Amino acid sequence: MAFHTKFHRTFAAASTITSLVANLGAVYVTADPAITHATASLHYDSPDVLEAFNISESRHEWTLGWTGGKRVTGRYTIELRLPARTLECVSFTASGMLAISSGVLAASPSVHLSINSSGPGQLNIQDDTLVASGLTLWHTGSGSLQLTCRSIAADVVDVTSRGWGVVALCTSRLATTDLSVANHSSAVIYIDARTRAAAHDVRVVNRGSGAVRMAFDSLTTDELMLVVASSGPILLSVSAALNAARIDSRVTSSGSLHLACSPAGSTCAAHRIAMPGSGDLSTNVEAATTETNASGSGCVRQTAPCTVQSLGSVESIKLLPLSHPLAA
Repeated sequence: MAFHTKFHRTFAAASTITSLVANLGAVYVTADPAITHATASLHYDSPDVLEAFNISESRHEWTLGWTGGKRVTGRYTIELRLPARTLECVSFTASGMLAISSGVLAASPSVHLSINSSGPGQLNIQDDTLVASGLTLWHTGSGSLQLTCRSIAADVVDVTSRGWGVVALCTSRLATTDLSVANHSSAVIYIDARTRAAAHDVRVVNRGSGAVRMAFDSLTTDELMLVVASSGPILLSVSAALNAARIDSRVTSSGSLHLACSPAGSTCAAHRIAMPGSGDLSTNVEAATTETNASGSGCVRQTAPCTVQSLGSVESIKLLPLSHPLAA
């Protein structure tokens, strides 16, 4: 809800800010190509907010939070303006919202982007194109972490959750050497690549009770490994073409694995299926050679009771607004 600010205070960085730690919410970050150093504008309606607010700078990192022991009674928002393409690391530990708009994150083949969400709040990042040596999404809280980007190119893409909220990576094009997705808890991980995804290796592991849901229009990879090691499922759907040299599908627990693709245009040289667990594995992949080892009590179905699915649930995750709610 918008409110009228009575006061504002602006802080200027002494160095180039490449890392941001937000220990409070209501933070909105935008890129300003006209500036050389970051600024932080605190908009507030009570002097108590300014008294409690703390911003510190160390080694190109800004940390935002509240002074210890202070209790905030007023309302506020924080607007950060950074030079374009300078932010490499983000950590959000609080409730509320941290929203980062297009053009803020660094985009360079030599940069590793690290995004960490460990609180109950909503971390929302939107961008047009990201280029990096690596992209890490690390989620350990009860909140949500969402990255929406038209095109992502990185040598390594790592999405890991040890929390119990939601992680969503939504992109039209994904190009990477190594795509790793791991769930260790009750969180739900969504990977949604609308147009095309290409990776040398794709590894997806679910060791938690939550779900890993992945949808691609097309997926090209040398090796695809899917492992269900707990009660949570892995659901992977490719609506157009799945082209994989090798697929390794394993269920070692009571969970389920569903792998579906469009038979038209899909190719797979070898598919190895292992069922030492008590769960369920279903797939319609038609490989040149298929090796099945069903040593457990679980069910393996290779006649495609599963159909190609869309991840409409990804669309249901509301794209959070990136403009702060302060009235002029």
